[in-house]
Amino acid sequence: MRVVSGTARGRRLKAPAGRRTRPTSDKVKEALFDLLEIEKRDCLVLDLFAGSGALGIEALSRGARGAVFVEQDLLALRFLRANLEKCSMLDRAKVVKADAIRFLQRGSSGTRFGVVLADPPYEKGLALRCLWAVEKGEWLEKEGVLALEHSIREELPESSEALVRIKLRRYGETCISLYEMAKSPNLDYSPKPLTLGATPPSPCSRFGISRVKQGPN
Repeated sequence: MRVVSGTARGRRLKAPAGRRTRPTSDKVKEALFDLLEIEKRDCLVLDLFAGSGALGIEALSRGARGAVFVEQDLLALRFLRANLEKCSMLDRAKVVKADAIRFLQRGSSGTRFGVVLADPPYEKGLALRCLWAVEKGEWLEKEGVLALEHSIREELPESSEALVRIKLRRYGETCISLYEMAKSPNLDYSPKPLTLGATPPSPCSRFGISRVKQGPN
């Protein structure tokens, strides 16, 4: 597993052995980021079910302003922090130890993201729950995009109350669904700032977001 493009291109990333995580393949990752065109966005990224951090790190490598990683597995978190350190991205990242769905259900508290990446375990209903929770929690900026990776056997709706699917791509057993906000004059899209790295507490501090610690030696 490696960083495909950008400032950290070619860096090898490590992940726990076995089935604790299911890293996105380099082929699917490259296709996903070709769709997102992160390089053209000056945005914050939210990486849900982050595992070893491959998707969020790819976004940072391609020019994302900062990233928040949400993961609950302790071993995966050790690898995530080590990968961030290896790629010299500690000052542009925050790590949250939490269940991704519960994190989303607490609401954004005004901190919105240009890109939300979600790669939940397949065929457990989590992709659909993630879609609803991102919508209800108001996590996306006005021009933001939710990228959901899911199994071809999981059907997601073309639209919800506030989100519309704009792209659907299939790569073997994997699907990528991209959603954006439906345009509505009644929604307040004004974002609040998110502080990254070793700086004063951010608006997301109530979610347990803290400065990223260095990974294991």
